[in-house]
Amino acid sequence: MESNLSPVVLFVFNRPEHTADTLNSLKDSFLAESTDLFVFCDKPRHSDSNDCKQNNNEVINLFKNLSGFRSVSINVRETNYGLSKNIIHGIDDILNKYDKVIVLEDDMIVSKYFLKYMNDALSLYEKDDDVACIHAWNYSYFKLDQSIDTFFLPGGDCWGWATWKNSWNFLDRSSCRLLLKLMFKNKIFVFNRNNTVSNIDLLLNNIFGYNDSWAIRWHASLVLNNKYCLYPYRSLLYNTGLDSSGTNCININLKQDVSNLPIEVQRIKVVDSEWYYEQYNLFNEEIHKINTIWKFLFLGFHFIKQKLKIYINTSN
Repeated sequence: MESNLSPVVLFVFNRPEHTADTLNSLKDSFLAESTDLFVFCDKPRHSDSNDCKQNNNEVINLFKNLSGFRSVSINVRETNYGLSKNIIHGIDDILNKYDKVIVLEDDMIVSKYFLKYMNDALSLYEKDDDVACIHAWNYSYFKLDQSIDTFFLPGGDCWGWATWKNSWNFLDRSSCRLLLKLMFKNKIFVFNRNNTVSNIDLLLNNIFGYNDSWAIRWHASLVLNNKYCLYPYRSLLYNTGLDSSGTNCININLKQDVSNLPIEVQRIKVVDSEWYYEQYNLFNEEIHKINTIWKFLFLGFHFIKQKLKIYINTSN
């Protein structure tokens, strides 16, 4: 199996302490010594502070003479890409050489069974056309008596995940086009995970430039293509970026537990896990109440107004 292990791609920028913690946990993960690690480090903008630039240099230094992996390759961007472009282009580069990839960012603390779970799932579902994504994180409030360790939800996810080259080809990089397709194909409800979360807000904010999320486009693309993501009942990583240090994460107090037990990846039926939505609403302290229609009317009006203004200006 070790000759067929997936490479790991790690995206880093400006957070040496977070990155060091991620690296230490990844090195302790079973199969790390047989895994190729590829690192993409973004470059600070000219306007960034000297502290930011110094921090980024410290991040780069972490990978000098790094051991514990089969190989380590670091790509330092010559210009500032930004979060979304850095990740999308980095995954493009890896999947031009490999058939599959495991993706991490610099604020993920993984368990020692993270790599085994990812590689087992990638191998098991590699030829299943319905499955496009493997995920390693899950909420800690699911305390169900389940005989199987994994379940499926529509779409994709981004906190410690993996995919195949053929699946990555489904990514539509245009937020506007994705929004129109979701509306015309009546996929908003599924996209919002049965209205348990307001993913449509994230996509609209992406269109208006309020966030730089590649992940919401990945999720939308897979929903539109009727693809599923595999999740563990017990999370295999911990996100340390919920401290306002990341680009798209706010400072929130989210209960997170990391399982130190192996996940037994068995083939299960690829269907939407309806119990998930009930459990989410039951245990989540802030249940999202969504009024999608009015949000569409309000934001859609401003979107059309903005486009008309551009058209009028260019016509004159």
